[in-house]
Amino acid sequence: MKFLTRNLIFATLALVTMAVFTTNALARDPVYLGVGGKAGASNWRGNNDGNSDAYQAAAGQLGLNISVLYKNFYSGLSIQGGTFDFNDGSPDRIDKDGTTLAPPLDGAKIERSEFDLVAGYYFWSKVSLFLDLKAVGYDWVDFEYSRTSYGLGFGVSGFIPLSDKWSLYGSAGIVPLSIQSEGKKIGDGVGTALTFGAQYKITPHGHISLSSNFQGHQYNFDNDQKQAYTIGSLVFGYNYYFSL
Repeated sequence: MKFLTRNLIFATLALVTMAVFTTNALARDPVYLGVGGKAGASNWRGNNDGNSDAYQAAAGQLGLNISVLYKNFYSGLSIQGGTFDFNDGSPDRIDKDGTTLAPPLDGAKIERSEFDLVAGYYFWSKVSLFLDLKAVGYDWVDFEYSRTSYGLGFGVSGFIPLSDKWSLYGSAGIVPLSIQSEGKKIGDGVGTALTFGAQYKITPHGHISLSSNFQGHQYNFDNDQKQAYTIGSLVFGYNYYFSL
């Protein structure tokens, strides 16, 4: 969590600085700064090494986001997280020496935090391509164990206007991941994400949204162990855009 919070602060300062610079340098064109929050319900399902030791847990998640929009270019960052309480099995812990620490049979509580720094461009009127710098943190609440997955990925997003107030949107992305624990690399992986949603303009500057998000992560550890999981979420969000 500390790793993600520190990066959120740095990235926020970078985005605000960029917004101010863009406003001063290109005053003739509007620059928009968006801030918002989101809340959702998520379900985490997975298994250890693809065998029958499956696990499942649900959790509420909260998040914050900030974005900068200028013409066809946009950038943004978001952080979100929640605590998943596994009651029957949970993901294995792999330490920095490659030792597999099996979870207790009665499960475990895991704080999962997610950080994204995105930059994209609308190459077409309603479709954009983007880069995504992602970091995912896992903290076992009752154990002295944590790990982080991070990487740079890419994706595509787009929207379909339905009226002056309503629009549909979606995105898909993939990111190669490096896995670390206690400052040492312990494996690699890949993450995928798919989002579908609808947005409604309450006012010209205030927007609400409802979306379905799906994530899949496949981890391959250096000790030949594997983990695979999916997280499905239903998310409600609110964003307000300032014209600079």
